[in-house]
Amino acid sequence: GQTSLVDLLVAKGAIVNATDYHGSAPLHLACQKGYQNVTLLLLHYKASTDIQDNNGNTPLHLACTYGHEDCVKALVYYDVHSCRLDIGNEKGDTPLHIAARWGYQGIIEVLLQNGANPEIQNRMKETSLQCALNSKILSLMELNYLTFERGQSASESPLRSPQRSTETFSRGSSVSSLSSASTDIRQEEVKNSYKEVEKLLRAVADGDLEMVRYLLEWMEEDLEDEDDTTGTSKPEFCHPLCQCSKCGPAQKKFGRLSANGLGVNVSNRDGFTPLHVAALHGHSELVSLLLKHGASISARNAKHAVPLHLACQKGHFQVVKCLMDYNAKQNKKDVYGNTPLIYACLNGQYETTSLLLQRGAAVNLSNAKGNTALHEAVLGRHEALVDLLLRNGAMTHVKNERNCTPADCAEPNSNIIKLLETAPSYVPTSAEREKECEQHATIKIRKKVNSKPCEKADDPISRQLQLVQSVNRFNKAKHLRRTITRDKSVPNFDYQLLHQ
Repeated sequence: GQTSLVDLLVAKGAIVNATDYHGSAPLHLACQKGYQNVTLLLLHYKASTDIQDNNGNTPLHLACTYGHEDCVKALVYYDVHSCRLDIGNEKGDTPLHIAARWGYQGIIEVLLQNGANPEIQNRMKETSLQCALNSKILSLMELNYLTFERGQSASESPLRSPQRSTETFSRGSSVSSLSSASTDIRQEEVKNSYKEVEKLLRAVADGDLEMVRYLLEWMEEDLEDEDDTTGTSKPEFCHPLCQCSKCGPAQKKFGRLSANGLGVNVSNRDGFTPLHVAALHGHSELVSLLLKHGASISARNAKHAVPLHLACQKGHFQVVKCLMDYNAKQNKKDVYGNTPLIYACLNGQYETTSLLLQRGAAVNLSNAKGNTALHEAVLGRHEALVDLLLRNGAMTHVKNERNCTPADCAEPNSNIIKLLETAPSYVPTSAEREKECEQHATIKIRKKVNSKPCEKADDPISRQLQLVQSVNRFNKAKHLRRTITRDKSVPNFDYQLLHQ
């Protein structure tokens, strides 16, 4: 697993695809031992993924045999077209046969999602479905087998009526056929881009730091540079688009997108960014890494949830702390009107609630149902949380949409009722309520006016970097409109002209 030595040897002229007396290349050994970083480095140096040893095993066979899911992902995600998933060894087993036999669910899912064929038979006339011994793996394989068959039947269905299809094609104009072809290509491009995003999000969900760095093309040197420059000022450019010897390297670093078009703030169809997924699964190291590389802390998914909502919902204390250190807003609401504090109380997360209150989260905000954090804590019977909220100024008189106070939601003769009864019952006057509403309104107006973060608003360098990034991402073919003008007017012949 010595990446630095591998790098040095290749630089000195070592042959990447050289084999030993077992027929094993360096990539075989890296996948056998589970060294993902070496696997990625060898792939970078054009190591062959299809090379077979004396037993007919490719590196993918060995990664599946020894259950190294991270190496399987490295081989498959590097380039699906170059990595052939259905090569058989001397027994006729494909990587999917081996993964199904040993019951590696994660590996099976990766192979099937990237087009491995479940119908191929080995020399014993067994498909990968027949090799599955675990009931859970068997059900997974059966489900994918059915979808595979449906996909095949759907692809064959247009060929059943050739006469009708040729007639309709001959009637259609060449312009319409070209436009339909272009839309098909565009849809395919969008589909492929979403596939790349899903690969990235799966790697984030697994907490696979190496794979995330690889897919986003982040080098460890970049992180070292960032650590060195955290205390120093940002680089000053001659002008926003300057590419001189002084400004060029910094421009490339800040305006760089990976070759596959992935960036730190890409999202899937549901609006989930890598930071959302990392926060949801509690990967604090990955959250920190994404934030260092410019991940948007206020990005919202389809349900308007920010990463802090998801971290508080699951009670990932370290992730919440990391997000708060990067000035995450504590009082943002999602589509249901829930704040991070309400989610923490809803799920009984005491430590997370305590941290949010320490950092100044508003304790009496209500959601779409009118429930405050205290309502949710009482409904969930979280006695310690009720006590904590009351000590931090939670109001006991607030009514929800059903006209219920927190005391109305509590079970009779419970400790929570006693806590609510002994709490100081302070009801604000109408003047105080009006003042509170005015303050809340002014805060909202300020948020709308100052939509950009406070740190970046007065920073000319960050504006320059944003301009450079937008210029680098601009695509003439996609973003510029093309207009075609056609003259469809008809000459107007009157009666005299027709009878001349």
